[in-house]
Amino acid sequence: MRRLLSWIWPLLPLLCGFYIPVFIAVLDDVALGSIEVAFSSVVTSIPVIFSTAILAISAAFLATLIGAVDALLISGVRGVTSGRLRFLWVPLLILTFTTPPAAVASAIQSTFGSSFLVAGVRDEFGALILLSLRWAPVALAILLGLSLTIPREQEWALRLLPPVKALKVRWQLQRNWRRACMLLLFLLMLPAAEIPSYAGIETISRRVMARLTVGDGLSGWILSAGLAGIVGPLLAWLMPGNQWWGRGLKTLSPAGLPTWKFASGWWILRVVPAISLILILIYTAWPRASEVELAKSEFLSALWNGIIEIQRALLVSVLSVLCCWRLAVAKRKWALWAWCLPTFLPASLLGLSLASTWGVHAPVFLDRIPWLLSLAHVVQLGALSALAGILAVSMIPEEEANAARFVKPEIACWRIFLPRSLPVLIPASIMGAILILGEVESTLLLAPPGHPSPALELHQLLHFRNDEQASRLALALIILSSGLTLLFSGVSLGRKDQR
Repeated sequence: MRRLLSWIWPLLPLLCGFYIPVFIAVLDDVALGSIEVAFSSVVTSIPVIFSTAILAISAAFLATLIGAVDALLISGVRGVTSGRLRFLWVPLLILTFTTPPAAVASAIQSTFGSSFLVAGVRDEFGALILLSLRWAPVALAILLGLSLTIPREQEWALRLLPPVKALKVRWQLQRNWRRACMLLLFLLMLPAAEIPSYAGIETISRRVMARLTVGDGLSGWILSAGLAGIVGPLLAWLMPGNQWWGRGLKTLSPAGLPTWKFASGWWILRVVPAISLILILIYTAWPRASEVELAKSEFLSALWNGIIEIQRALLVSVLSVLCCWRLAVAKRKWALWAWCLPTFLPASLLGLSLASTWGVHAPVFLDRIPWLLSLAHVVQLGALSALAGILAVSMIPEEEANAARFVKPEIACWRIFLPRSLPVLIPASIMGAILILGEVESTLLLAPPGHPSPALELHQLLHFRNDEQASRLALALIILSSGLTLLFSGVSLGRKDQR
């Protein structure tokens, strides 16, 4: 019985938060809808599918290119990121990802005006730039993690070459990594809806949400099934093979790294968007003399609401990470695949399914508790949690994994493997909390009345074009996410130094 429970509990949040409500909602819409009308609506959505795919693959290519250069210089060149300033450079490099898209839109609107937000950024090129800058840090994290798998002998051989030649050789060796990274970013950008919505671009996610909310739910489910049919096989292909334990991830000492005089120029260019974003928000949020007290109150209130939301976000993120890590320890490949799939589907699909199933039949006293929202966020972090679980397991030496077979499975899992996995699981949980802090789509559908969500409040303020108040709220969000990012980088780099 205990063994059966250990097999089932990592799947319970996924079943209750995604597959069961989606199955019930599909049955209801199939019973009420017309298949002919649904398929005709799907046919008219084909151009939107192609335009979304083109936007996603273009942004994935550009983000991978930027992240690959970042990872190449960080892992292969001694520079500012290898000294004491790295605790400041790392948060600046990933600030474009940890900052909620609503805060970026607020900075654009406050600087150039709402007309520029509507006319200047409202096209495919604007959405491409915003998506690329947002997801480039993810490519950096993926490629930088993969660079730790370079054999020690090859690493030292590269260091004997001149800096430019060593970088060229390393760039060629990382070709397959860049392809896999671009494919993963493409899958992540396919359901992205928030940034394209600020740019005025209709994507497949917005089309699915429109179909599910206007009463044409069957066509929305068919579109989602087609998207899952594309994503599912690619996810299965990206899953690891038979080798799970002991991939020999070793962090090499910085001694012997080549120096390159142009590296600092690249870092300055990379942090310009983050610094510009912060300066713009500070300038816009600065109140007039007669509004100092009001501005101070709004800013402190936003910080307090964000601190309250961070507590829930951390609990949700830890639960998701632990579930996927437990499945990775047990080598349940298809269970991890099932956890990843909801991440690559529109968030509105998940939110509306939960609201129409569990939300309708739940007791009234639960209406003021964000349990549905928390369940949705647990499921939405599936891809991040699965990736963290696989990476954490791959860091455990194969000899320890073989020796752990002589003790009970639960003792080996929680007393041997868990301490070994914490250097990956802790940063992953912090990153998940940062993402939840800026999530809007599910929060808009499932948040109970009065729920403190700074990202949702900022999203609503943008529609009223209150630039000063929106900038203060956006600045508070950046401070909160930057604080968590500093904790994230401190844990990661601190563990790295200890090894």
